[in-house]
Amino acid sequence: MILSTLGKKTAAALAALWYRLDRRHRETVRRNLAFALGDELSDEARERLAREVFVHFVRFAWEMVVLLVAPLSHVKKQVVVLGDENHAAALKKGRGVVALVAHAGNWEYTGVGYALHCRRLAVVARELNHPVARRLGRYLRERSGSWMVDKQ
Repeated sequence: MILSTLGKKTAAALAALWYRLDRRHRETVRRNLAFALGDELSDEARERLAREVFVHFVRFAWEMVVLLVAPLSHVKKQVVVLGDENHAAALKKGRGVVALVAHAGNWEYTGVGYALHCRRLAVVARELNHPVARRLGRYLRERSGSWMVDKQ
């Protein structure tokens, strides 16, 4: 999703504040980056990447708000589906389609966008623990006509 310049600056400022105040998550990100990347990055580069992780999650949170409250017509305009012809050809064979969405970027946006452009989905996911989060997650995944299937 494209954020305005003001939106990007706001996200960066909120992320910087969060990074400064949330020692536990800051240290978790640093440890995970050190584990995943080892000596591939300098300390300075790893620190920049850790800060960008926080920016990513602020933007992700904003996108989740948009997904929850924006008209579906707006959400649909934000998503571009590539390879739609492959989807159509697979469905024409009469066997259905299995689409896997990796936990990269905003996977929830991908699922909603796909459902709006192509076809409703059976979203296989774990129900969230917190009751409010569980209701919001289910609403988000089902508002585009898809339905949830508990991963169990």
